[in-house]
Amino acid sequence: MKKLLFVFFVLAVVMGSTSLHAQNFFLTDDDEREIPLFPSGSEEGGPVARSIIIQPASAYINNDIVTVVFNCDAPTASITITDASGVNVYSGTSINPTLITIELNATEPGEYYLEIELGEARLSGYFTL
Repeated sequence: MKKLLFVFFVLAVVMGSTSLHAQNFFLTDDDEREIPLFPSGSEEGGPVARSIIIQPASAYINNDIVTVVFNCDAPTASITITDASGVNVYSGTSINPTLITIELNATEPGEYYLEIELGEARLSGYFTL
């Protein structure tokens, strides 16, 4: 009985480590990173939200491509990307957006600022190329 239990234990450890190794192999192949977006333009001393806030948009960077995914129906969306010195790299407005991809292949590596405006909602975040 002890031999059977030992064999079962060894098989469980070997099978578990194989599964973890396979997961790590596939996860390191993807270069997509999420750009953390925060509400911008809020006044200091203003109202404090005490409930769950649904993020109206999410942004991701994969190599030189910025992807913005809209999680709500918005009639228009304005997106602006500036570099660290304040130079406007991209500016555009879309009507009824769901997904917007922006190629930044002509820009230099460095830190950039992304701002998304959806009506009254404004989101912003920093990312690096």
